[in-house]
Formats: sequence, structure tokens, C-alpha cells
Amino acid sequence: MKKILLWLIALVTVSSNFECCSSCSVKNSTIATAAANAIITHIKSSKALNGIESDRSGRMIQHFIDLKQMDATPMAVSVWLDKDLINSIDTLLNTEKKDPNRKDKTDGVRLYFSADPAITATRIGQLYNSILLISTKNIKATVPAISDHVDYYDHNADFLNSPITQYIKYNMYDPGALLYNRTSPCAIEEACKMDTKNSHYVSCDSAYKWVGQHNAGPINTISEWFDLSFLDDLNSAIKANNLSGIRIYFAKGYIEPISPTPLLQRNVMLLVPTIDDGNVHKDYYKCLNKFTEIFDKGELCPYKCTTP
Repeated sequence: MKKILLWLIALVTVSSNFECCSSCSVKNSTIATAAANAIITHIKSSKALNGIESDRSGRMIQHFIDLKQMDATPMAVSVWLDKDLINSIDTLLNTEKKDPNRKDKTDGVRLYFSADPAITATRIGQLYNSILLISTKNIKATVPAISDHVDYYDHNADFLNSPITQYIKYNMYDPGALLYNRTSPCAIEEACKMDTKNSHYVSCDSAYKWVGQHNAGPINTISEWFDLSFLDDLNSAIKANNLSGIRIYFAKGYIEPISPTPLLQRNVMLLVPTIDDGNVHKDYYKCLNKFTEIFDKGELCPYKCTTP
């Protein structure tokens, strides 16, 4: 099967005491509220990696958790991240990982689905969803079912206090986002010599289908964790191939190989590299050889959650 550089950051992990499972709903809001308040109290002045203050980040995550079950037909969402932002994040996290003064070592990034309560919806139950990128550190859990990767917001980086280059597009209004096209872009896919066992690659045909059915019911994922080594290789590939950044699509269709709920289609984020095409950041469907050796995959919940 042809493979393109479409990364499925597979499913769900949680941190900050957010319970995460296929049936998460408003009933989990008490747990999430306590977690969000803990974040706000501990590090009021720090930020998520895409520049959002920690207190606002907590409110956005909470708002999504509280109301996601009411949004039966989520809007199409794509988020574009500039190459310089990706490089800045990768450089910062590797610097923090090597910092001898940090007791717990930086080990990755967690992506949260989130919704800003300050944005007014046009219909009852509708959310304007986006993402939050939050750094994680390794703390060995004492219970096997609990994640070893804990969120943190305390950074010392100039780029977090400057304008962050990211664009959020709703309802498919993005000319470079080819997976929204009426006809599949997969004919231009390049046949890459990638390891077929690599769980982070998704065929173009599958990606096109999953993006097309993103609104098939409420979002059933809260967050997902990815190893720092993946970000390192992603950043290297962007530089080596003169790419402009990555586009993150909201999609639905991934089925966990081993799941307590067989055949449940999960909401996921698909990452696609982009190139500059005039003033458009256009999806790039050619091979990036930097990724032929990657075998990592996102930590899943209910297998690794913040509560047993």
C-alpha cells in the first residue's frame, strides 16, 4: 500500500488528571475542573507551547470536556503550524531535557483538543475547537494504568512571548488543505519505501476518508501524547526538504488494534507536511526519508490514563 507522510498521532492519552476514555462526557467535568484549577494555581504565568497562557489553556480544555458531547456534528478544523514555531519548540524541549536543574526530564508533547469559551457559537452545542500543544516530563507512575508523561508549562523562551505563527481554519476554508477537496488528492501521492509496520503512517486513501467523516458524531478523544524523538525527526525532515510547516487535520476513523470497544472509530489528528505555493501553504505528498526508521506511537488511554 502506498504510504505518504501523514502521521496519525494515535488517539488518546491524558495528563493533569483529565479522565480519558471512549465514553468521556460531562460527568468527567469534576475531575477535569480540579486538574485545570491545579494548573492555574501552580503556574499562573507559564504557557502552552503554542503561546496560550496556562490558565486560559485550562479553561479551554475544560470547556471542551464539558460540552463536546453536545456537539453532535463538529466543524471541520485544520491548524497550520509554521516551521519556525516547530523548530523553536523542538529546540526548547531538547534544551530543557538536558537541563541538570530539572528533576524530571522532558520527554514529549501532548496535543489536546480544546475549545475557547470566549468564542460565541452560531448554533446550540457548537464548539470552535482547536488544539493545545503542551510539553510533558517523565515521572514514573506507581500504578501501571497511569501515564508516565505529565504536563508542565514552566518555560523560559522568548518565542512564547512573541506572536505565534499558527492559522486555524474552520469549515474547510483553506485552499492548501487538499484533503478537503471534492476529489481525492491521492493520485499525486508518491510511493514511499516506508516500513509497513510503522503505525504512524496512514495511507492517503484512509486519510481522505477520515477527514471526510470528521463530523460523524461528537469527538471521542481528549488528548494524545507523542515522544520527543518524533518531534526531533519531524523538525529535521522539515529543514531537509525545505518545507513550510505542518497542517493538522481533525479526522475520525482510526480503529485501535486492541480496544475494549471493538470497531469504535476514534477521533484523531492527522499531520501533513506543507510547502509554500505562492501565498498558500499546500499539502505535500512526497516522501520524507527521515521518517523511514520511526516506530514510535502515541500512548493510548484507557491503557495509560491518569486514573486507573
